[in-house]
Amino acid sequence: MWVFENCKIRRATSEDLENIEIFLESLSDLEKSYLSDNVFKENTEVLLAEIGEEIVGIAIIQYSPEPRKRHIAHLLIAVKEELRGMGIGYNLNKVCEEVVKDRNVLKLKIEAPVFNIYTISRSEIWGYQREAHLSKEFYINGKLYDIVVLSRFLQQ
Repeated sequence: MWVFENCKIRRATSEDLENIEIFLESLSDLEKSYLSDNVFKENTEVLLAEIGEEIVGIAIIQYSPEPRKRHIAHLLIAVKEELRGMGIGYNLNKVCEEVVKDRNVLKLKIEAPVFNIYTISRSEIWGYQREAHLSKEFYINGKLYDIVVLSRFLQQ
């Protein structure tokens, strides 16, 4: 467990599933759809940010099963809207960086819909750089969305 001034962060367990579903319901339909598709998949690790006993943020780390891409992990981070800007997402990102080093990950990637200016700008502040703009890459709730791919190399 990692403890910060504004929250504590810990690894999720199967016992957290019901509370994760409650947290996901607090997000926008787009965030909820994208995140719920990726919780507890194979090659995935989930971290939870909590204030008291309430989940206020989630980070999903997806590791590649392909040998030539095992040095890359994809991050999905979401924080309750009313708590954004308080450093919870930043702390989740920092803990993810620490966690993936145990798996020899060298590169973190974040994918965000182009209209999600908040995620894109925060990721750039955290040191991620834009790698690509992919057209009609996400298919969520019957709609196609362009995305921005951002990445960051970790210090070894």
